[in-house]
Amino acid sequence: MGEPLEAESEEVVSRPDSPTIRCDRCPVTFTRRSTYLRHLKKQHGCYEPRTTRHLQCSECASTFTTRSGVRNHLVADHGIGMYEVLMEFRNQEDFYRWKEETEQNSCSSFVKPSSKHVRSDGSFIQVFQCHRSGRFTSKGTGKRKLKRSGTNKIGGYCPAEIRCEFAPNGSVKVTYYSTHTGHQLEPQRLLSNAEIGRASCRERV
Repeated sequence: MGEPLEAESEEVVSRPDSPTIRCDRCPVTFTRRSTYLRHLKKQHGCYEPRTTRHLQCSECASTFTTRSGVRNHLVADHGIGMYEVLMEFRNQEDFYRWKEETEQNSCSSFVKPSSKHVRSDGSFIQVFQCHRSGRFTSKGTGKRKLKRSGTNKIGGYCPAEIRCEFAPNGSVKVTYYSTHTGHQLEPQRLLSNAEIGRASCRERV
């Protein structure tokens, strides 16, 4: 079993007036807008954050530009507790073993919605999000029928995610948001390892 070196669980106390600014293109956070804007210019080649509100709350029609914005909204406006668990693993093998066990035990699957963010020191950040989050978009010819149970997508954003920081020495620091919204945890909705790999290649949130 992939046991973490240490683990800590607590209810997220962030609120809409939190000073933390999360980049809308990668998982990096900032306390000053000026630093955020410099990051956008240097790392992403742009001068302003996106204005499109593309993350819809799974409980109402409100939309947001960041994952943290949706979580804050769920806490403040819907009274839903957001819980996070902080862990550290010695190596990637232990982390992926824990991830697979967590998916099986929670009847949920986590996929990569975007590419990893690589830092100058060789470390990188990768986010795995609930595979039921988002909207279904057909990329085929229209001939393929949906599975009998329907699409896995819920038409909104599910806040459950695993945020990982992979260090050059192989260790992995994890922030696990375990709260799901907008859907039930159904065993028949679980993805196989092969399906998780395919979904991670095509997902974009």
